[in-house]
Amino acid sequence: MKRFIIGITITGALFYVSALYKSTTLMMYGYAGAALLILAFLVLIYRMYAIRCAVTFPISIAECGKPLTVRILIENKSILPSLKFECLLERKHRFLKGRQKKWLQGGIVVSGNNSFDYSLVIEDYGSYEIRLKKVRIYDLTGLFYMHKTVRCGGVVQVLPNMQEIGVHMSQAVRTFWGKRTFMMSFVREMIIANCFRSGNFEMVINCRACIGS
Repeated sequence: MKRFIIGITITGALFYVSALYKSTTLMMYGYAGAALLILAFLVLIYRMYAIRCAVTFPISIAECGKPLTVRILIENKSILPSLKFECLLERKHRFLKGRQKKWLQGGIVVSGNNSFDYSLVIEDYGSYEIRLKKVRIYDLTGLFYMHKTVRCGGVVQVLPNMQEIGVHMSQAVRTFWGKRTFMMSFVREMIIANCFRSGNFEMVINCRACIGS
């Protein structure tokens, strides 16, 4: 709206100066400026209802310092193309305080469905919520714009950087299974020996059947 205010001020100044000096040329410039402002305002109002926006993430997992693809989807239901647009992304850690905002600039928006990919780099790992907050819609000249409020987004996971770590396996770790097998066999023989000492041979048979010989 700032540009509209500037345009209205300039147009009013042209009318004032033309009336003051009785200049037909300045009067024509004033009428042209007023017509441009009215046309731009009507076009923007029309586009505010004709354009819908959304944000998606083809892959919602990334590593720290690696680019994350953010896809902006724009559906233009009007027959009029737009020379450019801008959108405001907001990034917030789900468990920490603080927000970061960034404006992204886009190209020509034709009639129908449009897709624009951007790379977003996040330096700290964690779970982040990324939302599309506003879209700045321009008129045919690219001079005037209006903001369209959008509330959509998603959650992405940023993982720590993966690094190779050398691991040395000692001899005790390598022969652990062999020691475990030996201990199981030792325990089995001790149980059977206790059964023999008790004189209960039926228990010996049951122990061999349960433990295995």
